Amino acid sequence: MLSRTRFGHYVYAIGGNAEATRRAGINLARIPTLAFTSGSLTAGIGGTIYASRLRSIF
Repeated sequence: MLSRTRFGHYVYAIGGNAEATRRAGINLARIPTLAFTSGSLTAGIGGTIYASRLRSIF
């Protein structure tokens, strides 16, 4: 996803040089928020699946 979408290229650009990315016109408030949100969402789903496979939820 990171190497094939516009969103992924923006994430790489912000990680490389935030000032250059801002000057290129990329929204620095929206992209990191979406990146952290998608990361936490997938971590939550993965944790739920892992816990259900271990049957550790009472």
